Amino acid sequence: MLSAPIWAYRRAFKIVYVITDRRAIIFTWGWLGKIQSFTPDQLKKTYRKEKDDGTGDVVLEKEVVFDPNIMGNGKGATYNEVGFLRVRDARKVEQMVKDLCEKGGTIVV
Repeated sequence: MLSAPIWAYRRAFKIVYVITDRRAIIFTWGWLGKIQSFTPDQLKKTYRKEKDDGTGDVVLEKEVVFDPNIMGNGKGATYNEVGFLRVRDARKVEQMVKDLCEKGGTIVV
């Protein structure tokens, strides 16, 4: 339990967040690498959780995780927030995601 901040710090160096003109992408490296890609249509329910210092999370989706050992709602389901977590300027990142949604992934030449 006391090592949780250390693991969070180490995990931060294995995650890269990218916003392009067509999608938002989360690259996670480690034992089991993972790439999550979100199109403008998938980003319409994005929301921000911001602290007083401007840091925070830009949540792109909630994924359902089923675990029979979790007694939360009696069915073993809980939700994980997926998105750009612990970013410096959460308001700016949220605006970038909203801009992507408004453009609809079109390329401006």
